[in-house]
Amino acid sequence: MTHSDTPQLTLKRFFPYRLANLQAAVSAAVGRLYTGRFNLTHQEWRVLATLSEYPELSAKDIAIHTNLEKMQVSRAISRMTEHGLLFQQPAAHDRRYLRLQLTEKGLQTYRDIVPLVLEREAYLLDALSAEERQLLDGLLDKLLERTHQLAEQDRLKE
Repeated sequence: MTHSDTPQLTLKRFFPYRLANLQAAVSAAVGRLYTGRFNLTHQEWRVLATLSEYPELSAKDIAIHTNLEKMQVSRAISRMTEHGLLFQQPAAHDRRYLRLQLTEKGLQTYRDIVPLVLEREAYLLDALSAEERQLLDGLLDKLLERTHQLAEQDRLKE
């Protein structure tokens, strides 16, 4: 196959590239709220938000809910424990299983951040009509399902 026979790719029009750029820009716009004033990392924010929604999870469960690597979760938990945002407690059924819970300081931090991030989200989504937002939600769900299908296909090929 010659170079002229090779399908061409325009990176700035390539869907995964565009999505990665959008994700990075949105994360940065929202992240400036919790990294600056609240001194939280991206990973710590995800742990905080997850534990506010699902109290008493293990680190492994948090990794699953947040789509973070175990080491990222472990570092976030250590730092958050150090700063008094969460505490770890052995589970009654298995002393090796540590349940993580937000402290009152962690809950207050979450309550302080949420209105700010929701305001940013609203600002971003205000660029879309109500119909476009509904369509976007459906499209994101479809694309996520499709990525799960690809992952399963790849797993079966291994």
